[in-house]
Amino acid sequence: MKKILIIKWGALGDILASVPTILKIKEQFKDSEITFLSSSISLEIFQKSNIIDYFIDRKKDNMLKTLLYIRKQNFDIVFNLKWGSESADIYALFSNSKIKVGGSKKKYLRYLYDYKPMFTSKDNNRHEYLKNIDILNSYIDVNTTELKSFIYKDENIKIKDFLKDKKRYIVISPSASTLTKAWKEDNYIELSKIIISKYDYDIIITYSPMDEKYCQKISDKIGEKAYLTPKTTINEVAYIVDNALLCICNNSGIMHIAYSVDTPVLCFNTSIGWKPFGLNDISIDRIPKNVKNNRTLNGEQVEKLLNTITVKETFERFEKFHLTIE
Repeated sequence: MKKILIIKWGALGDILASVPTILKIKEQFKDSEITFLSSSISLEIFQKSNIIDYFIDRKKDNMLKTLLYIRKQNFDIVFNLKWGSESADIYALFSNSKIKVGGSKKKYLRYLYDYKPMFTSKDNNRHEYLKNIDILNSYIDVNTTELKSFIYKDENIKIKDFLKDKKRYIVISPSASTLTKAWKEDNYIELSKIIISKYDYDIIITYSPMDEKYCQKISDKIGEKAYLTPKTTINEVAYIVDNALLCICNNSGIMHIAYSVDTPVLCFNTSIGWKPFGLNDISIDRIPKNVKNNRTLNGEQVEKLLNTITVKETFERFEKFHLTIE
């Protein structure tokens, strides 16, 4: 049995974008024991699955203590999927694993890996899902035509009760890491009212914990047929989105949740590397042509770009989608 260490941490979207690669690793090494060095949010994503055997929370102990623990485990293979982080490089290289697979940006570290994709400046805008699978492919070729993501365990009664009278609904998620990266609240309100008026759908509003009051205000202003969810786990949000016709959202974690349950999204997007990944997704793009790496846009730049997306344009894109489900 091989002992495998996978390194990847970050926000919800970062982790979910790595899940297809982690599933491929599990598929290729069926009898392996997999340890995941990550952030605490990963435990919520994977805790009901049999994919990960052991978790290491990188923030639970100091780096030296974690390094010493990893060193003692005698891993056979380490996959560093956190390719932009020198800290992740240190964990991978100090592990003393027999085989090290990774993709550091630093040339002097990159060549310490046994297998590595040769990322260049041309890859700055390569999609994050594909960058993760590139790392695995540098060691062993896998099928990249189907990048399936995490599928939740349907066990929650509370959310089923919340949804029991809502047969045809659309999810809107006005949250973002910062509100400068979000489509304006008045736009969400106006769009939702138009959709309700024309199609009589229910509107289910999800939110991140820090945006509950903000989203409650949006729900109140939409009025009848708008429902703010109770406090939810990631799995519960996945269940809600799985049963929706469409998820309308900013470029945020819920976009990746929607991909994981194969629900199409209509997303307001300013990035190539993090644009919606599903085949049926609708991406309303505002991507500057003169920016070599558009994921480095600051909040003010993103806000200005998103402000050019109108409710009229969005509803027209929604209507085209709607024709496909009627």
